[in-house]
Amino acid sequence: MKKLSKYYSKKAAFLKCPHCMAETHVGHFAWSALVCLNCGAMVNKEDWFLSDWQDAEHSVHPTNDGLIHADDESKPAVISG
Repeated sequence: MKKLSKYYSKKAAFLKCPHCMAETHVGHFAWSALVCLNCGAMVNKEDWFLSDWQDAEHSVHPTNDGLIHADDESKPAVISG
């Protein structure tokens, strides 16, 4: 697992909190810090880890039911919104 660069510029990615290792999806990188929705810690951009399957554009696909489903059943699905 590698840390997120402060210049990372993909459209979307799955990130892991360095405190609790919970995974979250972000749709853009126009931020300098985020609060982890799992543990509540304020985490600077460059402290987040990129998930092992970090490229959200290739890992998930939208469907007509309003959800984004992972290609692999073992990966968590993310609700769009």
